Amino acid sequence: MPREFCPLNFSTFSQLTDWALSPSSEQHISDTDVVSFDVFDTLLFRRCSAESVQRGVAAQLALAIGLPENDVDEIYHERERAFHDCATINRLRGLDADAHLDDINLAWVKRLVPLKPERWTELTAIAGTMKIQYEKWACFPNPAITPLLANLHDRGKRLIFVSDMYLGVEIIFDLLTASKLRHFFSAGYVSGVVALNKHSGRLFQYVTEKEGLDARRMLHIGDNRHVDGHRAVEQGIRAIVVRERETPLKRMRYDHNYALQDRRWLGYNAAKFASAASVRQTESEFYTLGRDVLGPPFAAFIHGLAEYCMRIRPDAVYFLSREGFRSKSYMISLLKLSVFLFRVAAIFAHLVWLLQFQRCAVLGGGR
Repeated sequence: MPREFCPLNFSTFSQLTDWALSPSSEQHISDTDVVSFDVFDTLLFRRCSAESVQRGVAAQLALAIGLPENDVDEIYHERERAFHDCATINRLRGLDADAHLDDINLAWVKRLVPLKPERWTELTAIAGTMKIQYEKWACFPNPAITPLLANLHDRGKRLIFVSDMYLGVEIIFDLLTASKLRHFFSAGYVSGVVALNKHSGRLFQYVTEKEGLDARRMLHIGDNRHVDGHRAVEQGIRAIVVRERETPLKRMRYDHNYALQDRRWLGYNAAKFASAASVRQTESEFYTLGRDVLGPPFAAFIHGLAEYCMRIRPDAVYFLSREGFRSKSYMISLLKLSVFLFRVAAIFAHLVWLLQFQRCAVLGGGR
């Protein structure tokens, strides 16, 4: 693909905002009348995976129907089958394989209680209400996007959202209102409403037709290289792709799946959920690395060791490592919560050797 037809790429939304507020973006933005945004993982971030949100809805629906907790897995998968049924109907009509939340929920309920049509309306409403509530709890505004929205709005650009999503336009507006972003947007287009999606490119065609817009006068911003990037460009729309959320999304899906195997991981997921909205992109990369990558296995090691020691009750525990003192401190803190106490010591053999080596290197001129 020629360079002039390729989407612009940024690693973070902060980089995008800095670029948009700089003179170097003038040529790219000055010829634009409408700027469209993807919604999830662009305007809004989730504190947990989308699967976790939907599984929560499945659990509430199981409760309303009177099914045991062990059936939540099957209820969740029935929802996937219901979406497939609705999407297939639209595809056979010549539309894209997508569907609206109301249609999906009704098909879902019919699968769960096929012999109780008198409850279909009630249960469909419960599924819809809980889905909206859980999304509001899960979503928070991308902290780096507000300055960009304000700048584009002040420059007279018409801002809209374009999303491949089964939620209706009104629900998306509700989520944006809860995140205090609603006032920036003049209109919105969602694949589930018209059964046309970005993945096929047909939703972009629909948007430009409804907006009465030359595609060359539109700029689209999203997080997916294929859907928000190349598909937009194929329709003659300028595109910007920000890939900041790729790794966090993979991690959230991993955490969701791991918690299904080990319920103790739900505690970690709950902590991540509670802290997600307060995390700022200005924090040190080393801090992020420690919290998200190094911290979890280290915490698991210390907790596992404490549990093991409480089970076998050793006379003493020794840590031989550079981080021996820190490990010792964490271990003692955990043991204070138990009735088992034993000697915990740190041996700094590695650390002492390292310091001696550095001292010799300095005194010897680096030899």
